This record gives sequence, structure tokens and C-alpha cells, in this order.
Amino acid sequence: MPAAATAAAAAAAATAATAATAAAKAVKVAAAAEQVLAASSAAAAAKEATRKQQQQQRQQQHHQQQQQQQQQQQVAAAAEQVLAASSTAAAAKEATCKQQQQQQQQHQQQQQQQQQQQQQQQQQSEADRMRGSGGDPRGERRHQTLSSG
Repeated sequence: MPAAATAAAAAAAATAATAATAAAKAVKVAAAAEQVLAASSAAAAAKEATRKQQQQQRQQQHHQQQQQQQQQQQVAAAAEQVLAASSTAAAAKEATCKQQQQQQQQHQQQQQQQQQQQQQQQQQSEADRMRGSGGDPRGERRHQTLSSG
């Protein structure tokens, strides 16, 4: 019986060794699976972070484009206002020049009319004076020349 016990003990030891080897392999497989799971989680987190970063970049680019468009629109509007103000100023200057020319022309016409009126009044006064003295309204000297000759 001792041989049978020794054989049984040897078989039990072999089974125990096989079980220990299997247990060690199971631990290694579990550790490897855990590493794969951790790597997979890290990859998923990195992918999500990359997605969020790209989304933020797209949003920032869109926002920058909107700001650039707004700035361009503001610059264009300001340029239109400057152009309109310039046109208005030019029109006002032209109108002022025309008004000044008209005023100068009116002033010259008034002066000419006043001079003509003064000349007419002087001629009328001279004619009246000559008639009153019995002389020629065209000139007293001529009258004297005719009457003395």
C-alpha cells in the first residue's frame, strides 16, 4: 500500500502543480485583460478628448469667422458713412459756392442798378436845371454857343 499511497500522493502533487500553474496562468490572463481594458479606456478617453478639442477648435474658428465678418461689415459701413459724408460735404460746398456767386451777381446787379438810377437822377436833375434856366437839357455850353453864334 505504501506504493499506492506514494502514487496517489504523486498524482495529488501533480494535480496540485497543474492547478497552481493554471491558477498562475489565470492570474496572468486576468492581469493582461485588465491591462487591455485600461488601455482601451485610455484610448477611448483620448479619442473623446481629441473630439472635444476638435469641436472647440471648430467653434473657435466659426466664432473668429463671425467676428471677422462683423469687422468687415463694420469697416464697410464706416467707409460708406465716410463716403456719404464726403459727398454731402462736397454738395454743401458746391451749394455754398453757387449761393455766393448768386449773391455776388445780385450785389453787382444792385450796384449797377443804383449807378444807373444815380446817373438817371443826375441826368434828370441836370435836365430839370437846364430847363429851369432856359438852357438846352443836353448841355449849357452848346446853348451858349448856338445863341452867341
